[in-house]
Amino acid sequence: MNARVRWVRVCSAVAAALVVGCGEARLPEWQQEGPGVRWRDLRPAERRTAGFTALDPGRAGLLFENTLPDSLQAENRILGHGSGVAFADVDGDGWTDVYLTAIDGPNHLFRNRGGWRFEDVTERAGVALAGRRSSGAAFADVDGDGDPDLLVA
Repeated sequence: MNARVRWVRVCSAVAAALVVGCGEARLPEWQQEGPGVRWRDLRPAERRTAGFTALDPGRAGLLFENTLPDSLQAENRILGHGSGVAFADVDGDGWTDVYLTAIDGPNHLFRNRGGWRFEDVTERAGVALAGRRSSGAAFADVDGDGDPDLLVA
């Protein structure tokens, strides 16, 4: 496997694990494998629970619904398989923000305010892409300026 792809996958998995709340578990140390390549094992928590916490959407501020009309699902069965989510610290405050894509409706960017509270900043950021079908998203520093750039498919 390409080492860069492996690093990106591990970093994505680490970000996802931090967002969904794996608790206070200590992560293993990074393993250096060469210039610009590092990785670490992700181990599930030793407790016997799923590791997720149910949050009241109204309190958390994560209000998002990805509905698909029957007519669109009949047109293309693959559309019913869901959409994408991407994680990045968009505003540089140290908290992982969440971008959700929708097949038939606007996408949403939620700014993480800490304490499991989120704020919908979609309109302010101009990333709704209303009227377009979105099936996936990713953040990457495409232009090399140090900020995460949003890619939507």
